[in-house]
Amino acid sequence: QLAALTSDGYELYDCLTLQLIHRLTYKNKKPRFDKVFSHDDKFFIYTTQDGDILVWNTQTGELIRSFSLGKVWITQILLS
Repeated sequence: QLAALTSDGYELYDCLTLQLIHRLTYKNKKPRFDKVFSHDDKFFIYTTQDGDILVWNTQTGELIRSFSLGKVWITQILLS
């Protein structure tokens, strides 16, 4: 899958057909520094301008989890 940054979130596209699969937007949360696909491509995670981390299911486009670390700016996401 391909993730494209938009003004209010991300759009996920099929890499082969370039067909839009999902629009990932949540309230007025603007994307910020980092984003990552899980190793199995089941999840897409990105940070927002107000310090939230959003975890999305790439199959359904559903927001799985949203959490904040307070007023900390999260500049990088790493998965293991």
